[in-house]
Amino acid sequence: MITLERTAWTKQAREALSETLGDDEKEIASGVSAGKLECWNVNNGSLWLVTSVDKSTNELIVCCAAGSGLDVFLPTLNRIVLKNGLKGGRFFTKRKALARLIRKAGFGVQLEGYVFTVKAAVVN
Repeated sequence: MITLERTAWTKQAREALSETLGDDEKEIASGVSAGKLECWNVNNGSLWLVTSVDKSTNELIVCCAAGSGLDVFLPTLNRIVLKNGLKGGRFFTKRKALARLIRKAGFGVQLEGYVFTVKAAVVN
């Protein structure tokens, strides 16, 4: 059985998600505190997610996720998406293998683009 608890932004959430927050930690924390984003504790802290719903595209956005058991949770996430009348979701990740897990959970997967991090360089 999967347990899912919506939580406030806490020290425990920050620590669990720390490797996935990048430079967005302050924005994510303030988004959760303001109610623009939702923080989820899955299976008593084995998995943590921060999500939102993009009303313009009718999609669930998974801003960050960390922990174990995502493969087990994804079918539940798919049912939540369908139950709420959403057309799908978007995941932000550095791990290409996530596509396999998403497909196994019943979602269709389409790569929408890439993110490039660029560093300024002095050009002579």
